[in-house]
Formats: sequence, structure tokens, C-alpha cells
Amino acid sequence: MLCVGLGVTAGALARRWTLRGSGGGSESDGKHEIDRLSESLAFVGGALGIILGLLLVSASQHFDDARVAARAEAGDAIVLFHAAGPYPAVQRDDVRRSVVCLMRSTANDDWAAARARDLTGAENTTAWAARVQAGVEGLLQNTDTRASNHYFVTESSLNLDRDRQLRQSLGLAEIPASIWLVIAVGIFVFIALLEFHLASSPRMRLVAIVAVTLVLVVIVAALDELDHPFSGNFAHVQPQALEASLQQLENGFPGPIWRPCPVLAASVHD
Repeated sequence: MLCVGLGVTAGALARRWTLRGSGGGSESDGKHEIDRLSESLAFVGGALGIILGLLLVSASQHFDDARVAARAEAGDAIVLFHAAGPYPAVQRDDVRRSVVCLMRSTANDDWAAARARDLTGAENTTAWAARVQAGVEGLLQNTDTRASNHYFVTESSLNLDRDRQLRQSLGLAEIPASIWLVIAVGIFVFIALLEFHLASSPRMRLVAIVAVTLVLVVIVAALDELDHPFSGNFAHVQPQALEASLQQLENGFPGPIWRPCPVLAASVHD
């Protein structure tokens, strides 16, 4: 909105300066020169539209990548939960219990950290991830089945860690400050030219500036939302896949592993 206000002011001042500086020429000559700004207006508007369109596509892809990573993380957790099946009941239940608590902490603590734009994640979730890894490393390999399955369990655990790190990294905005500067300057120049060009038609100028401002504000707001997929106010990735996976596992494997999870580490957001 600041760029719009500055653009309107600059356009009005520039028009007055141009008409006043026309000297011996008539006012109609000055207006004729002003009308020739249509080409510049079309160029700036077209360039700004292309930039915003490309950025919207890129930001939408960024948002979708974050959503896919969150779903992949939930899928990895389910695979690891099932992979612990061949091992002794005590070890199996310990690993599954740790996976359940990791999923709960991810859906609550890690998502809270992401909303706070803390790319390191929640300390409690990290502690449960370490507990899962320790449980996987301690699994017995005293039979051929368990030994051959251990590679699969280890790979599932590593995939879960990988996708968690990927999800956290996708919380980082991808549109740099230099691009936001280009957008701000483009909006300023476009509004100034629009004000300059339509100053002789007050009603048309008002309608055009209000309409253009509305569209630009919505586009810029959408860019900011999509560029922060976990901390947006209107569009943000939620842990629905994890929550659905937890419900699915609890329905299929009821038991004491679903009791409340303790807090292993206090979460501190950067």
C-alpha cells in the first residue's frame, strides 16, 4: 500500500511538472505528450505481470513441495512402525512407542516451531527422533529374518529423518529480498504512470487505481503466504497426514503404546 500511495503522489506531481514545463505549447499539446505514455504503461504493466505470474508459479510449487514432504514424512513413520514387526515384543513395542511419540511431537511441537519460523525444529521432536534411532540400532539380529529385515528398518528410520529435515528446510522463504524490491519498484512505477496517464479522467483514474491496487495486494499477499508454507495466516501446510496416520495405526494396533508421551526436552524457538 505504501508503494501505491507513493506512486499516486509521484504521478500527480510528475503530471503537474510536465504540463507546467510545456512552455509555449498549448495544454492540448501537453496532454498529447502525456497520452504517448501508453506504451510505457503497457511495458511496465506487462513486465510486472510476467514477474508476478512467474513468482506465483514458483511459490505455488514451493508450497506443494512442503505439502508433499509432510505427507512423505507421515508415510515413512507408518513404514517404520510396521517394519518393527519381526522383532521380540519388548523391542518391537519400544520402537513402535517411540515412533508414535515422535509422530505426536512432530504434529504438535515441530509444527509449532515451523509456525514460529524456527528451522531447527522442536527439541522434543529431535529427542524422540534420537530415541527412535537408538531403538532401531538395538534391535536383535539373531535370526535370518530379523537380520535381513534390519536393513529395511534402518533405511526407514533414515528416510524418516531425511524427510523431516526436508520439511523443515522448506519452511525457509525462497523469494529473496532483491525480488521483493523489484516488485515494490514495479508497483510504484506502474501506479505512478497510471496516475499520470489518467489524471484528466478522475473517475476512470479512481476506478483503475482501486482495481489495480486490489489485484496487486491480493497477489503480493498470496506470494507471501505461499512462500511461508508453515506459517501463513490463510494458506499453510497442516499435519493432517500425520494425524490421520496416527489414527489409522491406533485403530489397527490398540494397546499400551498409545498412552500419553512424556516430554523429553523443552522446546525453545529461535
